[in-house]
Amino acid sequence: MRIRSTSARWAQPPVDERNPFLGRAAELVWPVPLAPVPAGGPRRILIGYLGTGRLPSPQGTAFPSIAPYQVLRTRDGGLMIAAANDRLFAALCEVVERPELVSDPRFATNPERVANRAALAAELEEALGEEDRAVWVERLVAARVPAAPVATMADIAADEQTAALGILQELGPFTLVAPPVWLDGERLEHAAEPPPLGAHTREVLGEAGYSEAEVANLVAAGIAGAA
Repeated sequence: MRIRSTSARWAQPPVDERNPFLGRAAELVWPVPLAPVPAGGPRRILIGYLGTGRLPSPQGTAFPSIAPYQVLRTRDGGLMIAAANDRLFAALCEVVERPELVSDPRFATNPERVANRAALAAELEEALGEEDRAVWVERLVAARVPAAPVATMADIAADEQTAALGILQELGPFTLVAPPVWLDGERLEHAAEPPPLGAHTREVLGEAGYSEAEVANLVAAGIAGAA
């Protein structure tokens, strides 16, 4: 099996008829475009420790070396904002109508903003609390400041990208999350809905050498359950 990746490639072995998946090109997918990003997080944190000798502390949603780069509260929920440089920070301050923050000595450069992260977050949340997330997303995107609302499970389930990738699969009365894998360009799906408890008891015991009468006796005695 070969995993398609922007950072690594694996040789594709010959197809093995005994294993229908061996030798097929595979691709992992996920509905959130930034899903691969957290994989690089521990690497950056480790590099920071190696460079400074200081153990990192819990930061919540905040990126340790950049501020503001975290979830901030608005009137109706969390909003991820990534103002990763001075230009984006200035644009953010203009959008939230707090331009004086740019010249505040506590927030003049990124190192100062990181050192005063809590105070900066409080200032920004005071302004962001005046409007809903959707309003801020529209304004921030127009100003080219990276921002996105924090999605709930309901948001993800209803998102058009989830539907486009075939993340959800209908099986009988159930809606399941399909495996996030494509094989040779075809989405891998569950073959059948989850069986009820005991649905395959007779089949499995029969394969183990039990006769139908013996299986019936086991079920009658409550030793084995069968649907």
